[in-house]
Amino acid sequence: MFNKFRDDLLKIKSIKTYDEDGRSSLFDLYTKYFSLLDEGGWEIKQIYSQKVDSGSKQIDIPIYSLRTIRKGYSFWLTSGIHGEEPAGPNAIAQNIDFIARLAKDGMRIVLNPLCNPKGYILNWRYQNEYRNWRKGESVGDSEHLLIDEKNVSKPRVSLPTNEQADKFTKYILDAQSDYPTKISVDLHEDEKLESAYIYSQGTKAPNSSVADRIVQIIGGSGILLQKSGKTRFGEKVLKGVITGAKDGSIDELLGSKVIIKNKKREKGPSVETVIVVETPTVGVSIEKRILVHSNIIKSLGILAKSG
Repeated sequence: MFNKFRDDLLKIKSIKTYDEDGRSSLFDLYTKYFSLLDEGGWEIKQIYSQKVDSGSKQIDIPIYSLRTIRKGYSFWLTSGIHGEEPAGPNAIAQNIDFIARLAKDGMRIVLNPLCNPKGYILNWRYQNEYRNWRKGESVGDSEHLLIDEKNVSKPRVSLPTNEQADKFTKYILDAQSDYPTKISVDLHEDEKLESAYIYSQGTKAPNSSVADRIVQIIGGSGILLQKSGKTRFGEKVLKGVITGAKDGSIDELLGSKVIIKNKKREKGPSVETVIVVETPTVGVSIEKRILVHSNIIKSLGILAKSG
């Protein structure tokens, strides 16, 4: 491991992580993530950083993307956009050796394992706010690049909602040249869900075999699955899958055929398969939630072939 990342770990070690739900510390997660660099065949890119209080001083926490050195159409795995959703980041850490083996077998991977570490250590949803969505600034906000359906020559908002979202979306778009996304899976949880469902976005959204497979994995993992009806947002659920969501997220961005960039319409990433996993947290132990997300991770090879 490079000395720079050892220094980052030493800084992170002093930061206390919320642990009442049994989540791993930020230090333990980063130690696992950085272990990929010891495997060979991986490179690391800092996307942005977040300032957190530690005692009487502030510490910069770097947010990294880890990528296989082999470039080309890649499987993107993302988690930790919201800090109160720890199952995904923990599942990635617990399965880092499996991910390393996939890369050694030739799979091209872009791993964004913990996109909002400040939220994670505080158990806040957003990097600036506990839970209030009206005040919260998500690191995944992409509406400054997404088309306003009322005026297709303009974005939904004129400026990024926050600096981190600006840098994250720029990274996603820039990385498409060397690591175009073949399949994207974004691991989420929800405190207000009673049962799980997934969002299927991208150009293959209505007929995604990857979505069907992930629904089967969730259903076989002992988590209740919502197969029909509507979400609390009024979205229609069909066989555990929601399509056509316009949520302003990086996932919608990845699946977009056209975006607004520098005030001009441009070709978007047009990713065929973009999946967002939503599993419930209330009444479900963190161990069981991590298991569900782990089962999805352990199926990445199969998902890549089916996509």
